[in-house]
Amino acid sequence: MKLTIPNPWVDLPETAPFVAPVDAETLGRLGRRLKGPYELKLDLRPQPWTGSVHAAEVLVLALNPGFAEQDYRDIVDPDYVEQWRLALTFETRTPFYLLDPAFQSGGGNLWWRRRLRDLIDVVGLEVVARKIMCVEHFPYKSRRYASLGSELPSQRYSFEIVREAIRQTKPIVIMRSERVWLGSVPELREYSYIRLSNHQNPYFSRSQMTGEQFARLCEALQG
Repeated sequence: MKLTIPNPWVDLPETAPFVAPVDAETLGRLGRRLKGPYELKLDLRPQPWTGSVHAAEVLVLALNPGFAEQDYRDIVDPDYVEQWRLALTFETRTPFYLLDPAFQSGGGNLWWRRRLRDLIDVVGLEVVARKIMCVEHFPYKSRRYASLGSELPSQRYSFEIVREAIRQTKPIVIMRSERVWLGSVPELREYSYIRLSNHQNPYFSRSQMTGEQFARLCEALQG
């Protein structure tokens, strides 16, 4: 994908709080009302996406990178921390770095391998880890999601990734929050995207999409 908007995460600070400079003013103005489970975990790097715009053949749209205590256990591994950092500029050794074999015991690896199991069984783990990209609507981690009521400047880059995938007619799967995504990227309304049937417990399986849709994903990944 060729994007004309600059990547806002290139200038992310090297130490906490991890806030993209373009977001600082908006978060400072609106973020104070996020309390309790909605509080943003700015001591952890944001996760606006997992995967690479350079290799992705299938785009997955999610809501936000959830937080779990396992996140703090995962960052004990300096290699994991480095790959997370490199993911923001699409430089990880495994594009979908959470599926990197080095992180098999990590929380993200376990979660995504379960969700993608049926695709992995057909095309293989290496192909899935290289050709799938997940874009989060909101980039910062929190235990629960709450809308700020205002778009963050950094989100515009993520939305442009989706628009470019539409222009290139790549398969797009909405995993969660269909209404939110249609509001932010109206071009999706006229696009033949795939919607998983169980947004609370999403799996990329034949039971959550039609057989034709599942075959379309496999074909795109194997192409």
